[in-house]
Amino acid sequence: MPDHADRSEAVLDVLREGAAFQRARCIAAFFGVRGEVDTQPLLDDPRLLLPEVRGDELVFRYPGELAAGVLGIPAPTGAEVAPEGIDLVLIPAVGIGPAGERLGQGGGYYDRFLHRTEGLRVALVFEGQRVTNVPVEPHDLRMDAVVTENGWHWF
Repeated sequence: MPDHADRSEAVLDVLREGAAFQRARCIAAFFGVRGEVDTQPLLDDPRLLLPEVRGDELVFRYPGELAAGVLGIPAPTGAEVAPEGIDLVLIPAVGIGPAGERLGQGGGYYDRFLHRTEGLRVALVFEGQRVTNVPVEPHDLRMDAVVTENGWHWF
């Protein structure tokens, strides 16, 4: 069975092949933690932004030098980009439902951020994280697409 790094690279290979990724001018990404897709191989892409936790909100910045961040996740130090300047948001998930419902880690950071951006919402998960039932709250936004090692799946 492939290890986590190989499985993550397979997801990223599929992501890179997608027209939405290739066309994006400004991409909000994430650091995969606790079994999420490892996005570190994307860090050399100059369009990439990384999240910084500020209070109970996420802001996205160019990586710059990475510093110690909240929750043990490295924090970017480059220029901040306003939510309306982001056209593709890559989102971590624990599970994705059949209509694009997202189950996250429970902090609500991405839920709050997604209400502030018009960017295309794309979850990166492993195929085994596509599930049949995800609880949905009134404030939850569905994903536009999910990328797994098996392809792009649009909702």
